[in-house]
Amino acid sequence: MGYSTKIEKDIRDHLDMKWLDFQDRYRRIASKLESGMRLHEKDVETMFQALAEGPLGYEIEQLNTQQNYADYALIDRGLKLAIIEIKSFRLFANDIECPHLQSALVQAARYANRHRTPYIMAFDGETIVLARVDPSNIINVHLAVNIKCDQAPPDLFFFTHYGLFRHPTNVLCAIPYDASEDEGLYKNHHGVKLHYSCFAYVGDIRDKSTWIAPYRNEDGSVDTNRIGHAVNYLLSPGGYRGQKATSQRIPNAATPFVALKLAKAYKEIGKWNKPESLFGFGGKPDPQCLLWTYLYQHGLDDAV
Repeated sequence: MGYSTKIEKDIRDHLDMKWLDFQDRYRRIASKLESGMRLHEKDVETMFQALAEGPLGYEIEQLNTQQNYADYALIDRGLKLAIIEIKSFRLFANDIECPHLQSALVQAARYANRHRTPYIMAFDGETIVLARVDPSNIINVHLAVNIKCDQAPPDLFFFTHYGLFRHPTNVLCAIPYDASEDEGLYKNHHGVKLHYSCFAYVGDIRDKSTWIAPYRNEDGSVDTNRIGHAVNYLLSPGGYRGQKATSQRIPNAATPFVALKLAKAYKEIGKWNKPESLFGFGGKPDPQCLLWTYLYQHGLDDAV
């Protein structure tokens, strides 16, 4: 068989070399079925980890679990390659038009929207699917590979780090998906439907009660009335109307990222300036001054 590059040959050789070990692990996990037990989604996750870290050749640190509540995110040096959605064993029934598969891909697309990556995968322990969310409001399914076989399927190459961007462009099926109409990405706030990106902090995209501190309008522009409230809620000792962010609501580790997001919004509307003095002159600090001081103290003022 001819290969386009030496890298492709090495990766395909790795797939073949690791396949028997993977199949051995796969059979041991699936052996529960022979005892009359059912496989749970956690078992399918174990199968995926074995596939990803074995034949597909991903390093452990590239396989991020529960990344912003996607089941998995494939990340290489901070570059988000793909989002993976895991479902219960054989849920897709080897059918690319199965409603369960299409639902899983829509769910993955929702997470991919937050991660700003177009590639998504779905896996049910028997079939692994590769799709791409295109700007034309379509999820295009490019590959569906059954992994229950004695030899490594050739198309698994396109699920590797190197092969992902070289996948066939033919479309097996297309699923309509318009993120702008996905109710799961919006929250009604005081009668206005706001996209999750309008909130300074989103803990769990599935739980809208964790979408905190709105600072943008429905059209995505900066809400000049609310941005100061968001800063006070995050940083002011008195909070906003007596309510202040706690580490349970906004984790301490997330505070710099939230602060930078708000600072860039101030810059967007031309109101990001170095204050004349830190914390003002004995009065309550202006929200923009307070935000600048926080970022300055953390060496992040130049990152805006």
